[in-house]
Amino acid sequence: MNGSPEHGNVIPPWESIEYYLDNSLSAIYPVSNTDRRRLHYEVHGRSRTVTLLVELPRSERCPPSPSPMIEVVEVQHRGTRSAQVRTTSRELMRDFHDLAVAVADRVMRQDSSLQRALDETIRSWHRLIDARALLQAKRVGLHGELAVLDSIATRHGWETAVQSWVGPAGEVHDFSLSGFDLEVKTTTAESRTHSIHGLEQLTPKPGRDLWCTSIQLAQGGTSGRTLTHTVEMCLAAARSASTGAESKLAELIEAAGYSKHDRGALEDTWNLRSAPLMLRGSEVPRIGRDLLPQAALERISNVTYTVDLSGLSSPAALPLDLRALRLP
Repeated sequence: MNGSPEHGNVIPPWESIEYYLDNSLSAIYPVSNTDRRRLHYEVHGRSRTVTLLVELPRSERCPPSPSPMIEVVEVQHRGTRSAQVRTTSRELMRDFHDLAVAVADRVMRQDSSLQRALDETIRSWHRLIDARALLQAKRVGLHGELAVLDSIATRHGWETAVQSWVGPAGEVHDFSLSGFDLEVKTTTAESRTHSIHGLEQLTPKPGRDLWCTSIQLAQGGTSGRTLTHTVEMCLAAARSASTGAESKLAELIEAAGYSKHDRGALEDTWNLRSAPLMLRGSEVPRIGRDLLPQAALERISNVTYTVDLSGLSSPAALPLDLRALRLP
């Protein structure tokens, strides 16, 4: 590679790789030179690309690409049959670098085939992304519930509001107030689409009316509220009512899955996208145990579905006035 330098057995951090690419320099990093197989990480300054080259033992085939964004082809490299792995997207070069480091580590430390190393790395990344998405959804949902809690407290006081918030304690619906239950659904989508979990979430309890509130949030920038800010404001307001209300609220917030340790990249700021929508439970499309035949219930163990409430309007008479709803 035009006299390119050859480095030690560790793939350097991205900052070093980026320096080479920005200055049209090339480099070769022999990651492993064991008898089992040779691995090389190469930086191609002229084409501004990076590749991972993994020697293929005689018994190992070149694996197929696990993604349209990743190219895996068999090549001859320094006289050995190898698999060349690279990204087809320059915009993803930084992320591909991290992938190459993880794949190379699995090949060397676990003596994995390239196929297995690619599959395990991508599966683990998917799990990480799914876990983050789940945590973010829980935090958005909690933000909406705290906004409703604040509205209830404004009308009925913090002690009553905290007592009414029963969702974190394991109840099917989020709030239980005098004469009715309330389910709060919060979305960051432009449409009023909400995920419904289970067959009971939109099913009223016997002898109780069920209402459903739809809240839409939008990214708030510098003018928005983080979940941490809302939590702290609610705790401070509850403290002004009584130490008992604050203590109980802190327990409920923790039970709802909030932790200060989740702050950082997840601390997005939010504003209300629109005025809240409030509907009778009977007006919300749902799937419930009372609507399915017994034969189906015996074979269905888990249900998650999405409802779209766009275009619907709140009735004139409401059991709870949420017109002044805000993110505390």
